[in-house]
Amino acid sequence: MKPNILAMVALAAALTACSNKTEAPVANDTASAPTTAASDADAIKGVEAAILAGYKAKDSAKVVAQYADTAVMVVPGAPAIQGHDAIVKAVADSINDPAFSIDFTNSGTDVAMSGDLGYTHGTFRVSITDPDTKKPVSMAGNYTTVFKKQADGGWKAINDIASAGS
Repeated sequence: MKPNILAMVALAAALTACSNKTEAPVANDTASAPTTAASDADAIKGVEAAILAGYKAKDSAKVVAQYADTAVMVVPGAPAIQGHDAIVKAVADSINDPAFSIDFTNSGTDVAMSGDLGYTHGTFRVSITDPDTKKPVSMAGNYTTVFKKQADGGWKAINDIASAGS
């Protein structure tokens, strides 16, 4: 596949579904840690839901708002999509493609004991228009998305890594 198709796949991989399991937090000596970790995991899933809802509504502002300004998306065979402006362009390109569709299955969500980082992982399927053939193409693969807690207590995606294949 061409790098521009892979870039859209990576962007799509950032859109994880939010209806799946949360891995058990690592035990520590703070009684509230499991509750906090579960609450943070739910918040991260909420960010994922907002991203997916933004794509489904073709609302690029809603999608981009869920990413930190310094976020990076990484896909095989293409340069990294780095920072706010590049993400804005990639999201707009995806949303404006008439063949674009996306679905994700989150296989797990976990939050660091420190409470400042979390991640999700799972599988995705995306359809887009091949710019050379002008025909719809589909791709499936795996992803990992890293989230960072912000100063306001909310979460934003900071790094998305997508790979093609089952």
